[in-house]
Amino acid sequence: MIDMKLCNYLIGVLGLLLGLFMMHSASAFPLSMTETGPGAGVWPFALGVVLALAGLVLLGHTFWNRKSLAVRLVVINTPANLRVYIVMGLAVLFCLVIELLGFYLAALLMIPTVMLVLGCRSLLRIALTAVLTVGFIYLIFDILLSTKLPQSMFLG
Repeated sequence: MIDMKLCNYLIGVLGLLLGLFMMHSASAFPLSMTETGPGAGVWPFALGVVLALAGLVLLGHTFWNRKSLAVRLVVINTPANLRVYIVMGLAVLFCLVIELLGFYLAALLMIPTVMLVLGCRSLLRIALTAVLTVGFIYLIFDILLSTKLPQSMFLG
């Protein structure tokens, strides 16, 4: 077992670095307003800023409360935590699969998989959630915003 202070420092640094990486990556896309709305880099950049700030806040909180957090132990291998690790791995896999299958098909596979990992056993609920969520995303981005989400590398 490890203490909460070490966990917080690790997650704070990871959040800060990931946020900075997101901001750097998003800056390759337009950040200014266009006639159709904000540029493609605006929202990823904003999310990077929020993540970096959250990492800084966690680091500051941990620094100021380091004595009390050092005595709190964290159990890493509980069944609930293992499900979280699986979902984190699925999120990484989802990012990789988007390139191969495109966003919509990858999401249609990801949503039911995550629901199953988290304990949902109703096939009707899983199917409805996946189809309605992907349909809503298609409606918002493709139809209303005229923004194409990543397509399969086999289609382009």
